[in-house]
Order: sequence, then C-alpha cells, then structure tokens
Amino acid sequence: MTFVMDPFPPFTYEENGRAAGPMSDTIQAACDELKLQCKLEIYPWRRALKMAEEGAVDGIYAIADIPERRHFFHLTPPIVESAYAVFAHRNSALAYARPSDLDGYTVASYGPSAASHAAETLAKGVPSVKLVVEIDNTTLLRKLSSQRYGELGVAVANVDVGNWLIHQQHIPDLKVAGLISKVEYCIGLSRARVSEKQADEFNAALRKLLKAGKVRQIAERHGVVAPAH
Repeated sequence: MTFVMDPFPPFTYEENGRAAGPMSDTIQAACDELKLQCKLEIYPWRRALKMAEEGAVDGIYAIADIPERRHFFHLTPPIVESAYAVFAHRNSALAYARPSDLDGYTVASYGPSAASHAAETLAKGVPSVKLVVEIDNTTLLRKLSSQRYGELGVAVANVDVGNWLIHQQHIPDLKVAGLISKVEYCIGLSRARVSEKQADEFNAALRKLLKAGKVRQIAERHGVVAPAH
C-alpha cells in the first residue's frame, strides 16, 4: 500500500528524506501486522489530497473526521488527539472563551483543512468576523507575529502544531489565547482504490494495535497523546 502525507509536525514530519513521526510509525506497525509492503511518501498537502481522493494512492494522513473527508475516504479509528487553538499576538488582550469574543476580528487559518473548517464553523455565529486562508501554517504564524492581520487579528491552528512551529521556526511574540475544540487525527483510505473489505482488514489490524497499547506507546515516544479507546 502507498500512503501520502504533508509534514504536519509533531504528528507527521520528514526526517532524512523519509516520512516519520507517530502516525507514520503507526501505519508501519499496521502494515507489519498485515504483512504488507507499505510506502510512505511526502507531497505538498493539496497534491497529496488530490492523489488520495482520485485513487492514485491507497491512503493519506493526518486527516480529521469531517463530512467532506468521509465522502472520499474510509476513515480509520483515530490515532492521535489534540485541539484547535486561537493564537494571538503577545500584545493582544484577547482571552478566547467563545466565538462572540472574536467580534470584529480577522481570523486566519491554513487551508483547505480541518483547521480552516473549524475557523468557518466558529465564524458562522459571528457575522463581523473576516476569514483569511493561508497556504501553510508557517506563513500563517509569521504573518500573525508581524501583525499583518491588524491589531484585531488571530490565527486558528492545531495547538501542538502551532507551538511546535513557533519553537522550531523561532517565530516571536505569539501566545495561545484559548482552545476551541478537541480534534482527533486518523488515516484516510481512498474509496476510489481501497475496497470496504480491504479497509475493514486494515482497521482490524489497527484496532489490534490500539487494544494492545502499542499505538499509545508510539504516541508517548513522540510526545503526543493517543485517544482513549
């Protein structure tokens, strides 16, 4: 089987030209369980998603369980969990607790992604919110750091991904202003290429690893959290 991903650290990343991280290790463990030869390949997100949707590859990761993903993919049980956060400039007085706190704000996110979907959902009840979509999370956070979205500007991103990028890329003057909602990430198996039977077999192998605690062990080794199953 061939799986594609776009680096999404700390959950997926590139290491010495190879796909790495807790989700990559979990896929490899499931493939070993099934005695399958599996390739993990790295592409920009939009290309990876198109390949997986059209059945050019067997699967894609990391994806969240949102309706548009279910249309194209058999979704596996979740492998890691995190949360979406509102990031703000250090000088901002914002303490986010509810969508109405963002009245009059510009809300930026990376997309199209589950994070931009979360931002859209958040903005539905606050008509004055202006949504901006960026090409990647690094661009998103750098623009927020330099206050390109104005004084009333924030970013919606995965809290673990955002904090990892802030630390690794040395992006200054940002803080987490509050959490929006929990999110779990799974693998998407292409409906255009993978049959229901094949998906059931892959998911059975994954559930076996979950039940044995191996997925949790992999997650802990990488410093992330596996969902309770």
